[in-house]
Amino acid sequence: MRGFTISPGQIALTVTLHVTWGMTRSYTLISSDSHIIEPADLWEQRIDRRFKDRGPRLIHEGEFDQWYADGVKFGNIGINQQAGLRFEAPEKLTTGGSMATIPLGGVDPHAHVQDMDVDSVAGGVLYPSQGLTLYRVPDSQLLSAIFRAYNDWLADFCTPYPQRLKGIAMLNVDDVADAVGELQRAANIGLAGAMIPLRPMEKRYDHPDYDPLWAVAEDLGMPLSLHVGTYRWWPGMNLASPSQDIVEFSNREGDVRRAIAALIFGGAFERYPHLKVGAVEGHCRAISSARTSSSASRKTPWASSSGLI
Repeated sequence: MRGFTISPGQIALTVTLHVTWGMTRSYTLISSDSHIIEPADLWEQRIDRRFKDRGPRLIHEGEFDQWYADGVKFGNIGINQQAGLRFEAPEKLTTGGSMATIPLGGVDPHAHVQDMDVDSVAGGVLYPSQGLTLYRVPDSQLLSAIFRAYNDWLADFCTPYPQRLKGIAMLNVDDVADAVGELQRAANIGLAGAMIPLRPMEKRYDHPDYDPLWAVAEDLGMPLSLHVGTYRWWPGMNLASPSQDIVEFSNREGDVRRAIAALIFGGAFERYPHLKVGAVEGHCRAISSARTSSSASRKTPWASSSGLI
């Protein structure tokens, strides 16, 4: 990743190691999975005018707000403003929520960095919140326009604190050439990496059509990320609900394993040894399973997992 620059005076967290002789060490704390909250007017203000009428918009539904794009429901506003509630009052958890009550740090970089200071966090890698489920929008050209607008906004969000805020772009891999172009553009506007969906629309990540994307990611030093919840639309997908059903949700780490296994056994890390791919919120056992499978097939030349981060 285009990394953090931490000055000697940068915020650090001092922790005590519980060992027999007792000692303290100073650690620099980095959040590898922080989230912004997309502002209500993000796409209204930024999306290509050709797609404005179909782009994401916020609709007030009773006491809650809900995102829609081209008639497709996406996002869960309540979840992104209930940190700690599952411990304090789990009975009050809701998926619905209102933009009127979101934390300021979700939409304002200065408030975001102030929140980081409170928690002694030196730097953060930034992902979307509502945008994670935007991959369910069927129209590919519209999706690419949605992502371009979001990436522009995220780059602006990170600009005041380039050494502390590292934005992760969103890529549509339906058209690999389009994804390559957007990854190059994301690097040019200062973003530090890019997301690809856990489940692409058609081809698994062991398909050779993705090679141009792996090559450019390697050349640019732009890590690619697999974040839980990023499922590309497929025929038959239930578009009435922005969430997975309970069966899918309880087995979501399997999607991480499949995506990683496709990269490993498809030989991506052998052809592009400096390619970096991260799995976010996918559970450590997904990586462990992929490495175990790789070890079991160590005699085959395409079974290395050295590029996993």
